[in-house]
Amino acid sequence: LGSAYGAQGKLSLAIETLKKAIAIDDGSSSAHLNLGIALLKSGDSSRAAKEMERAVQLDKTDALAWFNLGSYHAERNETSEARPALEKAVELNPKLLEARMNLGGIYYNTGQQSKAIEQLREIVKIGPDTAMGRQAAQMLSQVGR
Repeated sequence: LGSAYGAQGKLSLAIETLKKAIAIDDGSSSAHLNLGIALLKSGDSSRAAKEMERAVQLDKTDALAWFNLGSYHAERNETSEARPALEKAVELNPKLLEARMNLGGIYYNTGQQSKAIEQLREIVKIGPDTAMGRQAAQMLSQVGR
């Protein structure tokens, strides 16, 4: 229910509902992740990060939790935190194109062009007919690979 409120843009209601869910079951990775996402959308980034970190602690196999945590850090140019989280997301779900794109960006920005190109190629291979696949193909053509 909290996620549904968040999707509708009713952030305060989403946050309240998700906090209640966590009070009932603090072991719910998805509740912590969704609370983190709602807090981030509401502008409370420090609490959002704590909830996302709690989500991956509770379920180390949740690729979306790792992706969201990594993306959070990537948006803040916190490369040393973002890279391992995004690498874990890709390891857990190789078809998670957004994680591959963000990871490729980190590789590119840290001078690891061959790894960045590898991520772009994988995106094209996995999702050639998706918007992200087309974007990756265009990026590859611009670097001549």
